[in-house]
Amino acid sequence: MHDSSDDKATGEVNSAAKASGRRAGRRRASWRVRLLLLFFGLALGLIVAEIGLRLAGVAIRVPYVPNDYVGTVLQPHWSGWQNREGRALLRINSLGFRDEEHAREKPRDTVRILVLGDSYVEAAQVDLADTFWKQLERRLNEQRAFGDRRCEVIAMGVSGWGTAQQLLALRHYGLSFSPEYVLVAFLPANDVRNNSAALEPEAIRPFFEFDADGELRFDESYLNSPQAIHARSTSTAIKVKLLSASRVLQVAQLAKARLLSRDSHSAPKPAEETSDEETPADETRAEETSREPLLEPGLDEAVFREPTDRRWREAWRLTEELLVAIDRESAAAGAKCYVLTLTAAVQVDPDASVQRELADRLGVDDLDYAPRRIQQLAEDRQLAVIDLVAPLRTVAAKEQTPLHGFANTQLNTGHWNEAGHAAAAKVIADRLAADWKVGN
Repeated sequence: MHDSSDDKATGEVNSAAKASGRRAGRRRASWRVRLLLLFFGLALGLIVAEIGLRLAGVAIRVPYVPNDYVGTVLQPHWSGWQNREGRALLRINSLGFRDEEHAREKPRDTVRILVLGDSYVEAAQVDLADTFWKQLERRLNEQRAFGDRRCEVIAMGVSGWGTAQQLLALRHYGLSFSPEYVLVAFLPANDVRNNSAALEPEAIRPFFEFDADGELRFDESYLNSPQAIHARSTSTAIKVKLLSASRVLQVAQLAKARLLSRDSHSAPKPAEETSDEETPADETRAEETSREPLLEPGLDEAVFREPTDRRWREAWRLTEELLVAIDRESAAAGAKCYVLTLTAAVQVDPDASVQRELADRLGVDDLDYAPRRIQQLAEDRQLAVIDLVAPLRTVAAKEQTPLHGFANTQLNTGHWNEAGHAAAAKVIADRLAADWKVGN
């Protein structure tokens, strides 16, 4: 006989199981909804943050990418705002330089001027029209300095470059544009160190060295280093593209870097001078860390005095031969080369006492060792030099105008501001126009 109570109990169990299943299903659906809402909330928040940062003009990172010829260039075709020092909209051309596009073939009615340099030529702190080389182009054309021929200036400068990279840029890019003039923007305050494998802390860059006959030899070994291989990897390229495309990722990267090191700085630490007697590397590093630097980060006090250290003597010798090589290879291509001696902020501080104080602390008479040395090189090796230190110092003192620094950083530090670029452009334009008249 069938027991109805058993059926009832079974039905109740099944009903409870079904109800439990429905509740579990609702919970799973609820979690899916919550996850979707969380995902869309995060996505919306990131989109709003990205739009907000872009509208506010926030741009943390100017992207640099590896280059087999010159070590590093800016990311080709990138554009964005830079506002960490000054404020400017940057547009990078197809070669990876901050400049407009230029046709390889030179127009018949044009005089071309090629400008090689580092961050002073990149000039990320000011608008393109305010860079010294754009002002130079404008001045020469307004003055009709070359008669019926118009002037076209082509800039190839990347932050962190030294004279070695400028020579390579001349070979691989510059001469193909058939310039009549080559201007080498030489900043002694860090270019000398940049050219030395013994002094430059950034190892992933091209260096030259002397061979057994005392001739310059390009050292390509850096291309095979693990760091260089990683820098050229697909994963690094993807990371660079993502970072350059997203302001949120740039802010996150900056925050991470600051958390890892509150004392971090984008520029390399100054390479200090030691005596001829060899000092163990760890002891030297300890001394450099403990002693308060006399200059702003990224600049080297050793260039303001005659070197007594073997590494610095060799660095100066390398630098001089690199400048001579640029002059020689420019001349072989039919171009006249000029070395521009750029200024560090302290050299042209409107307050002369600031210059005297640093000179006293360094134990030198003045801060002009490097310009004098370059002038002596010019006399010995028949180079053309346009010294910018003395004339810009005069402008700063006479007008009591800071030529370096910005409202969002600190005046009389860092790179040229608009006034500095304008003063440099005038000096260079006057010299080129005068030399053209003499030669024509």
